[in-house]
Amino acid sequence: MTATRPAATSTPASALTFTLPCPDLGPWRAGNTGTEGVWQFDSGVPGRHVLITALVHGNELCGAWALLGLLQAGVRPQQGVLTLAFCNLAAFDRFDPGNHDASRCVAEDMNRQWSAERLTTTPGAPLTPDLQRAIALRPFVQQADWLLDLHSMHERAAPLLLTGLHPRNVALAQALGNPAHVVVDAGHADGVRMRDFGRFGLPDEQAGDCRSLLIECGFHGDLSSRDVAHDMCARFLATAGALSAADCQRLLPGWRLPDAPQQTQLTVTGAAVAQNERFCFVEPYQGLETIALAGTVIGHHDGPGIGEAVTTPHDDCVLVMPSVRQAQAGVTVVRFARAACRTMPPTLTPDGKTTMTFADNLAQLPPVTHLAELQLLDPAGKVVATIENKPGKAGSLAVYAALAAKHGSIDTAAAEEGLQLFAEHTETARTHPGSHPNIDRLLEIVATGKALAVKLVTA
Repeated sequence: MTATRPAATSTPASALTFTLPCPDLGPWRAGNTGTEGVWQFDSGVPGRHVLITALVHGNELCGAWALLGLLQAGVRPQQGVLTLAFCNLAAFDRFDPGNHDASRCVAEDMNRQWSAERLTTTPGAPLTPDLQRAIALRPFVQQADWLLDLHSMHERAAPLLLTGLHPRNVALAQALGNPAHVVVDAGHADGVRMRDFGRFGLPDEQAGDCRSLLIECGFHGDLSSRDVAHDMCARFLATAGALSAADCQRLLPGWRLPDAPQQTQLTVTGAAVAQNERFCFVEPYQGLETIALAGTVIGHHDGPGIGEAVTTPHDDCVLVMPSVRQAQAGVTVVRFARAACRTMPPTLTPDGKTTMTFADNLAQLPPVTHLAELQLLDPAGKVVATIENKPGKAGSLAVYAALAAKHGSIDTAAAEEGLQLFAEHTETARTHPGSHPNIDRLLEIVATGKALAVKLVTA
């Protein structure tokens, strides 16, 4: 007989002591919208509607600390609208550091309720407090153009930025430059997350300027999770155009952490879903372990060595967020992923030029195989240029598509970034006008400030 290895159900409790204190929301709990815990600030200037959410799970404190810090610092958008939402306050009120899992929700996971079917209820039907709160928050989520949902993890592990499957969100994750691991995932079998609700779940060609990211900032109780939440808020607000870089530094000193030296993109290929509460792993996995061989047993459904075994579906399989703390029938206990690519943020010389080549930069951009062409439109909606997906043009198409995904249009900021991405070709275009029309166009936008809208045409 083959000996059965001892099962690992979770990290020992002694290793997961809460050092992050529970924030006192005080007067900030009330909100200013008529909905408790929701704050909204309108700049009066056209721009994106940015939403940052925290406490979707009541024991995930890092996001609450970040929103509290934004409110205390007096952050206001320079353009568009900024909404800050403390979400599951009823679950948060139950928080006990000695039994923190019990305050994740009141009766059901709020972050599995975000489908029109679940949020549309029959009058008089019984509602859990978690679903009631999701229904109350729904209008604010529907209003938003860009969403950052702040979370933390059951286990002590490196931060993860979850993008969903849409290339626009992957491009935004890369543009943010942190954290080191980006997870491209389809969501959960047991319900829809806020990040994928409504317009946020639409394909790129229908979604317009919508962007949504979910950040897992590390273990719930680690002080470092608050640092990650601070960093992501600062980066997100600046990238969205809600705050200038100067205002971020002035209002949020010390919030921005160093850029990740490299980003690893993990594409989720499947998941293990518990059949019951007895699921256990064969090792005390923390997350991001790479299992070399397909068919390796990583857990069992009915206890140590008992019941159906769970195995890795392919070679070089990365384990994403393994945890049995919420194990019950239908709950995802681990995701499987492949390391799809590694990206390095461009390094700039003192004069602001990138040390990377165009080929280096192009390798980091999202693929555009799904596109037939990209059209550029003037303010009247007239097509002024088309970049086709064909040899000699595909690189420019990838650059323009990535810029549109990040900026929403090809404006001055997008054009300046595009000139960096074109790297050595930009200098050639400056000295030989007409040799690179797609770079000439960016130079013109920088010079005139006249932005162009973008329309993606799928293949």
